[in-house]
Amino acid sequence: MDRLFDDDDPRTVFGIIRAFFADHGGNMPARVLAKAIVDEQVLPPGVVDRAALRGVEAMCRRALSRPTAEGVPFAQPTGRGKHAHWQQLDLFTYSQARALIARRVQNLAEDYDVTRRLWTWCLERFGSAPEIPELIMPSTPDDAEGADVRAEYDDALEHEDRE
Repeated sequence: MDRLFDDDDPRTVFGIIRAFFADHGGNMPARVLAKAIVDEQVLPPGVVDRAALRGVEAMCRRALSRPTAEGVPFAQPTGRGKHAHWQQLDLFTYSQARALIARRVQNLAEDYDVTRRLWTWCLERFGSAPEIPELIMPSTPDDAEGADVRAEYDDALEHEDRE
């Protein structure tokens, strides 16, 4: 396998990493995999440099996301995407806080979707799967009085699975 390449397209980089991982047994800690990739110069220096910057960015996100004494993050992004500005929670307006909570609820729903797909995969592969807790979807002022938002959410997932 050619260890150096000019194209740093993420799909190419991911393919090289996956192939290297599989060639080395397909079972090792990510830290060991990363060290081997750097030591064996599997990726060109520019890709490694950009990865180092992303690593520092990830440290910044973790530092800003750490909870305060009140148990809320110190800072959060004010939008979606990698270029979203981060802002200290003490500086948020009400509308920014409302949007933040809406994004976090959406993330919960997306994570739950992945968990359900993993559950299905486990069931198909092993014949059984561990129970997963029910996601309690919040109601909104637009919901009909007494409406079961969870049922609507589950129904949407079932339609998505059929498509």
